[in-house]
Amino acid sequence: FTRELAWFYLVTRRQPLNALKYAELAARFDAADPFTQRVLGIAELLNERPGGEDRLKKLMDTDLYAAAFLARHYFSQGDRAAGAKAVQAGAKIGRGGPAFRMLSELATRNGVEIPPVPGSDEMKAAFAKESPKILEMALAPEKFLTVTLSPARESFAPGEPIYVDARLANIGDADVPLGVWGLLSPTISLEVRLAQDAKAAFVNLPLATWPAPRYLKPGQSVSTRIQLDVGRLERHLADRPLQDVSLIVSGMIDPIQRNAKFFSSVPTIAASPATVVRASLVEPFDASREGAAQAAWNRALGIVVYYLRKGTLPQRMMAARQVGSLLAMARGQER
Repeated sequence: FTRELAWFYLVTRRQPLNALKYAELAARFDAADPFTQRVLGIAELLNERPGGEDRLKKLMDTDLYAAAFLARHYFSQGDRAAGAKAVQAGAKIGRGGPAFRMLSELATRNGVEIPPVPGSDEMKAAFAKESPKILEMALAPEKFLTVTLSPARESFAPGEPIYVDARLANIGDADVPLGVWGLLSPTISLEVRLAQDAKAAFVNLPLATWPAPRYLKPGQSVSTRIQLDVGRLERHLADRPLQDVSLIVSGMIDPIQRNAKFFSSVPTIAASPATVVRASLVEPFDASREGAAQAAWNRALGIVVYYLRKGTLPQRMMAARQVGSLLAMARGQER
C-alpha cells in the first residue's frame, strides 16, 4: 500500500517530498520490486537526492515512466543528448498512455524526433495495396449499402402476426465488411408510428439481425423478417379490432447507446419508411344500404367461427385472439 500511496503523492498530488517518504518506507519491505524502484527513483530525482538518476537508468529500457522522468530531468539540465537518448529508449517500450504523452511532449518541445513504430513501413505498403474504396466506404457508407423495408403483405387481419421484411443490399462496387470489425454490425431496430397520430410512437420492438456473411459482395443482399405486433403495439392493435390502422415503420441501422439514447453508427444509411395496414375485422360496407352492416358482420363472424372449428393451428390462434379483442372491446363499451 505504501508504494501506491507514494505514487499517488507523486503524480496526482504532486508532492514529491511526501512521495519520497512513502517510497522509502515501501523499499524497506520490497526493495527489488520494479514498481517500488520506479517510484523511489522518481521521488529521489525530483527531490534532488543522490541515487535517483542511477536508479532510473537501470529501468529506462523497460519502464516508460522512468524514461519520461529521466528525459525531463536531462532536458531541464540542458543535456539534450542524454534527454534524446531517454526519449528513444522510452519510445521503444510503448506508444500509449500518460507516460508516452509526457515523453512525446518533451520530444516535440526539445526538437527530438521519435522514430516510427517498427513495422510501420510494412503497414503502409499493405495499406497501399488495399482498395481506396475502404476510405470511401468509411466516409460515405450510403454509396455502398442500402436498407429497404417492406410489409410482408399488403394488409393484415386483427390477431394475425404482422411482419415486415428488411433487406440489406450492397449497391457499391466493392466487398463490404460486416460485423464487429466491419463497416457496421448487421442489425436494425424498428420504430412504429401511427398514420392517424404521428406523435404516438412504439419503440420497444425486437432488434433484428441480418443473416449476413463476413463480406457482402457487390449486388448481394440479405433479408430478414421481423414481427411488429409485440409489446405496447400489440395491445394497442388488440384494443381496436374494428379499426383500419396504418402503421408507418422506420428503422435505425446498427443502433448504439450513448447515455439514455440510441443512435445509428451509420446515420447516412436510412431505411425509407414503409406503411403497413392492419385492417378491420369487418370489411367496409355501404351504410346506406339496408342490411349491409348485418351482412358484413355475418361474414366476419362466420370466418371467425370457421377458423375456430376447421382452421389450421395458426388460423385457430388468430381467431381466438380476434374473439378476445371483441370481448375486451365489448366490456370497455359496457363500462
